[in-house]
Amino acid sequence: MSLGAALAAHDVTEQGISMLKSIPGQTGSAILDITGEVLSSSGELEDNADALSQLYLSLQDVRGLMNVMDPTDKFKRFSVAFDTFSYVVTISGGKIFVVKKSN
Repeated sequence: MSLGAALAAHDVTEQGISMLKSIPGQTGSAILDITGEVLSSSGELEDNADALSQLYLSLQDVRGLMNVMDPTDKFKRFSVAFDTFSYVVTISGGKIFVVKKSN
């Protein structure tokens, strides 16, 4: 990766972190690259590789289902809801954004 590309990726990650921190009720956030590597994490998702790995695997399953159901439809986001918290996952700009929110 060139220095320019690395700096651009860093800027996107910094902007993403700022955006995720502004989400009301969020208790943790993470940014992954498209291969599932954690680029940044904070709060309850900081150093929580197990949860992030499972969410990444779930994302792959959802995208596979979309290919079967309607490959022309674009992915927006998916949520996993529990009694006291939810995970919301979306993809933008080649990055995967994950937010853990209290319900």
